[in-house]
Amino acid sequence: MPALMHQKQQLFDFSPSGVRCVKTGELTTIQTSEYRHTEPRFRDIVSGFIQAKNLVITPSMVTVSQDMQYQTVFTDPAMAREFIDFHAALANLEIFKKYVR
Repeated sequence: MPALMHQKQQLFDFSPSGVRCVKTGELTTIQTSEYRHTEPRFRDIVSGFIQAKNLVITPSMVTVSQDMQYQTVFTDPAMAREFIDFHAALANLEIFKKYVR
């Protein structure tokens, strides 16, 4: 989501020396961190949206992920905007250090 990438960028713009990982306390850079959901989990936000809208999700309602992308988006722009707003009202995101395997 472009808005979340922008939020993450702003966190690092305001803290040029780095942002501490919420779990380890280590300083991270924008490249060495992930901006992840804490509580509620993303899947719980999605479930809540589906329930609040009384939706039955069909394949025609969402895009199919392609080229190693894991983002599913509503095909109806109005529904997509409603979900973005719903997500923004509930989501708590924090910076976590990326772990390289």
